Amino acid sequence: MSHNQAINRVIEACQSLNSQNKAPSIALVKTRLSTPLPLAVIVRGIQQFKTNPNIEIKNVVLETSTSTADDKTDQQRIQQLESQVSDLTNEVKELQVLVSDLMSGKS
Repeated sequence: MSHNQAINRVIEACQSLNSQNKAPSIALVKTRLSTPLPLAVIVRGIQQFKTNPNIEIKNVVLETSTSTADDKTDQQRIQQLESQVSDLTNEVKELQVLVSDLMSGKS
């Protein structure tokens, strides 16, 4: 099942609940679905329904995020995270020394 089809099923469940004068919620929508869907899909479908309760299923289009030139590459992200881990590791070592000194009565 495609992502669009999954969203459509959620919206249909929301419309069914709405026709019974029930406010769609994650729990209520989950009970209306024949097969389980990821929570993110359910939330997205409910959001789209709340934006437009009279939405026609055939016109539902998912917004997709596009990457921009400002986005970091995976390698840049990895390098940044490695640097942060190194910095934090050094801080932990310094704190361990301070705690050790305090426990032994040094100042």
